[in-house]
Amino acid sequence: MLTLTAPLWLLGLALLPAIRWLHRGGPHRRALSVSHLGLWRGAAATGAATGERRPPDPAWRRRALLAALFVLALAGPQWSEQGVRITLWIDDSLSMLTREPQGTRLVQGWRLARSLLAEVPNADVEVRTLGDPWHSYGAPSDAAVAATIAAAGRREPGAPPAALLSARDQHWLITDGADVSLFDWP
Repeated sequence: MLTLTAPLWLLGLALLPAIRWLHRGGPHRRALSVSHLGLWRGAAATGAATGERRPPDPAWRRRALLAALFVLALAGPQWSEQGVRITLWIDDSLSMLTREPQGTRLVQGWRLARSLLAEVPNADVEVRTLGDPWHSYGAPSDAAVAATIAAAGRREPGAPPAALLSARDQHWLITDGADVSLFDWP
């Protein structure tokens, strides 16, 4: 996606009509040496409608194009970086509900995952559990944390289906390591 670092410079494109106006055609002004101006007062060349409009100088298009390119360059176009897609897999087994001094293992895992995710710029994170891999909890918000904690221990976790394991995405796993079979898929 194309973004601009200084979009206010695009206001300079409003000056392009001024370039056209500066190159407008004017009346033909021919210098003609005469001996006395009194002899030319009644001539058709000295009337109000003298001269014809010339077409504008064709160089105005080139100059307008250069000015437009200069203004666009000042606006700072750049391709925005695509963020990393991360699927955060949560082990929602009963062992993750074991209480430790700092809280349950699941809460500790969430704290650690959130701190690590904060270090990843432009991350597009999706939360899924191993007990119900087809249900997406969306981004790792407080609501997703509460929902995964509330649903923990209801189903037996297993390896996620291959259809959900994209090779382009990163897959992170929060687990306590109590079930060795969960380590077969990463």
